[in-house]
Amino acid sequence: AGPSKRVSVHEGANGVQLSEELMSQILDGSWGRRSKQRGANARAEDEERVERTTLAKEEQERLQAAWNEIKGEQARLSALLSEAHQKGIQKGIQKERKEKVKEIRELQNTWQERLDEANKKREDSVSEEFLKISQAAEQRFSVFRKANACSAPQADVLQCFRAHPTETLRCGELVAAFLDCTKTERERFAASVGSGTA
Repeated sequence: AGPSKRVSVHEGANGVQLSEELMSQILDGSWGRRSKQRGANARAEDEERVERTTLAKEEQERLQAAWNEIKGEQARLSALLSEAHQKGIQKGIQKERKEKVKEIRELQNTWQERLDEANKKREDSVSEEFLKISQAAEQRFSVFRKANACSAPQADVLQCFRAHPTETLRCGELVAAFLDCTKTERERFAASVGSGTA
């Protein structure tokens, strides 16, 4: 076929008019071949488009699967990171708690030492004060601390009562001697206090 001439269809007063070239192509059958060729090309283009669309869908599905896998891995790593963070926090809390307990014990020991030292000073002061007061009292009241002059007759009476628990009248002479001794000592003490020589 030579150079292609313009194919045109015109609608005129006498109906549809076809150009000469179109008429000649229809008559010699080349128009049908071209139309078939155009249809085959269109089918090939359609098939190619379908194939590209299918490949694009497959690629999109692969990308979506990869994205889902990445998201799953990200979630797993996030969970691991969170778990490690929590463990780190727990270890930090335990370490801090141990340090605080140690610090509290050190403070307790320090304050206990200070308290013991203060108690010892107070005890020493109280002991010293008590000693001073007791010495003053001893000097002031030494008159009343004389040895019991009647302790021997008293011991004799007690021994007799133990020896004769049912016959206490047998100890009468010892009881009388003890009473005489105590009477004499009372009179002597009263006389000394009255005169100021006790």
